[in-house]
Amino acid sequence: MYSYVDELTAELSDMRRQQVTRMVEVVDEWVDEERAKDGSVQPGVLATGLVIADHVRGQLPLTEHDVSVSSQIRGQSGDRVHSILRRFGEERRFLSEGGRTSRNSKARGVELARRLSDAVTALSNSDWHVTHREIAADAMQEHLVRLVQRDYFDKKRLTPDISTQLTVGASVQSLLSEARSRSGSAAGAVAQHLVGAALEERLPDVVIGSESYSTSDQQTARPGDFLVGDTAIHVTMSPGDRVFSDRCSQNLQAGLRPLVLVPEQSVVAALQLAANVGLVGSVVVNSIESFIAASLEEASGYEGTEARQRLRGLFERYNERVARIEPDPSLLIDLG
Repeated sequence: MYSYVDELTAELSDMRRQQVTRMVEVVDEWVDEERAKDGSVQPGVLATGLVIADHVRGQLPLTEHDVSVSSQIRGQSGDRVHSILRRFGEERRFLSEGGRTSRNSKARGVELARRLSDAVTALSNSDWHVTHREIAADAMQEHLVRLVQRDYFDKKRLTPDISTQLTVGASVQSLLSEARSRSGSAAGAVAQHLVGAALEERLPDVVIGSESYSTSDQQTARPGDFLVGDTAIHVTMSPGDRVFSDRCSQNLQAGLRPLVLVPEQSVVAALQLAANVGLVGSVVVNSIESFIAASLEEASGYEGTEARQRLRGLFERYNERVARIEPDPSLLIDLG
């Protein structure tokens, strides 16, 4: 269940490995007890868990005095929580106060410390070497960071940078980059619906496909993600051989013109894939960012202020598509 725990504890004794695994289980149980009926959990709960786990690095078992002072968890702050997240590769900003001011954070933290201490002493009363405490803390924090990503970041609305200092293409790129930082297929869904919204904005009299991202071309017999005129448009964040060898080849056999849209950073690789199957000159490959930016710039008469307004309009249209088609509200864009 916790494969990363197995990796972290590979060099420990069987007893220590059991204790560390049990500590991660205790953390999981503690978080689950704090979940609301809809399955959500307050981010302050996760922040408190991260700090309690950090206290394990210095002491185990833990007492109430070890982890609390006055009305708060000892050392709980935004900087400390952000430092822990960065240690595990998570650079996004979490809670400015690190959950320090969250209601009942002290009581929750003290309870978690008690449960962790009881769990390890129930299996063995032997002293914990500093290295073993570090491994235990890493295991618990690895688990909690994954919960922060799943239960907080992945459920927040997207917040692309639409400041006037960026080009339209760079704003689109910021949206795709944020979507890529999320788990699952969020990036692919965002890219598909962003292109769909751009087509709707540019071609208001043309019916643009409105399938959900999880609906495959094979399920609907679609020649691509979108069919506009005689052009089959394929939108992919991770181009692979089959896009060209299967889908594009089938398009050409059916008398259609394939257009493959990929992230800017994947254009060269996509062109090489097309060359590998002999489709250079038969398939158009463009970046998602350039495709959308060119459409907006042309429609605005290459006037900067108008282009920014149209970008906001595109994001509004995107939100309408996502709200109508997809069940996941975290794919929506927060427009303030």
